Parts: sequence; C-alpha cells; structure tokens
Amino acid sequence: MYRHILVALDHTELSDIVLEHAIALAKGFSAKLTLLHVLCSEEGVSPVMPLMPLPDYYPALASTTLEQYQQEWEAFSARSLAHLAQYQTQAEAAGVRAEHIQKGGRPGPTICEVAKELGADLIVLGRRGHSGLSELLIGSVSNYVVHHCAGAVLVCNLSGAITAEARQTASDEKAAVS
Repeated sequence: MYRHILVALDHTELSDIVLEHAIALAKGFSAKLTLLHVLCSEEGVSPVMPLMPLPDYYPALASTTLEQYQQEWEAFSARSLAHLAQYQTQAEAAGVRAEHIQKGGRPGPTICEVAKELGADLIVLGRRGHSGLSELLIGSVSNYVVHHCAGAVLVCNLSGAITAEARQTASDEKAAVS
C-alpha cells in the first residue's frame, strides 16, 4: 500500500520515536523512506539572528555580525545534515531503503511541497502536544500538514510518551540511588 514514506524530523528527542515508527511501517510495507529536515530560523536550536547596529554608524561591526551569523548558520546546517545521515544509517541498518533531504523554509509548507514533489504515499511526523493559545501563537506543523497535504498523514502524538519515559528514567535513577 505504501511505497514511499516521507518522514519529517527535527532536533528533538521526538524524532527518535517518529523514526522508529517510520522504520516499522517501511519494513511492513517494503517501502522506501525519505528523511526530511526543514532548516528554519524558528527551530529552538538554530542560530539567532543578532540585533544589528545601524550600518551607517558601524559598517564594520554590522558586516562582522552578519558574517558571524552566516558561519553559525552554515555550521547548524552541517550538523543537521550529519544528524540526518545518522538517521539514514539507522534505517538502513534495520534493512530499510532510505535517503535524506534538507531544505530551508517554513516546516509545514515545505513538508507538503516535498511530499508532492516526491510522490510520497505517506507522511510521518510527530506532534509535541501544543494546544489552545500556544498552538495559535506558535503554530503547529502537524496541524498544518494534516490540513494542507494531499494523501495520508500519520501524526505520532508523542507528548505523553516523552513524559512517561521521563518519569520512568527518574524512577530508575531514584532506585539506583537508594
């Protein structure tokens, strides 16, 4: 049924769980995975654009600040690409055909665009559990994808899984101390 699965990943611990689900699906359907990371300046671990002094007053400082930001952005891009390559290796070690892509842009629209370009049968992504006002203010990539992408979308609602995992880790650490 599914031959090509697009997996949207970011720099959170949720991506590990999303990838596990995608690998299981790909194995079950003998499907290919395309792992996607969208470079976005709003991502929590991306470099922050510095406040710029007025170039007319401090042209050398403005130029240096921009150069430093560009270097930080290029390093962030390289780390993200290396992270995707590790995910690809993990999928291939599990016996799944995989490739990876990194594109810049807004995550929701970019995921939909890439899915359409690739002809993906299924999109797999995670959901952090934003709701109400926080979803309204910062948006929800999963909500955007569900409402704007043609085709099947699997949203892994992982907010409870991470909380349960954190509770188990804390319980294990407490037992080890006792």
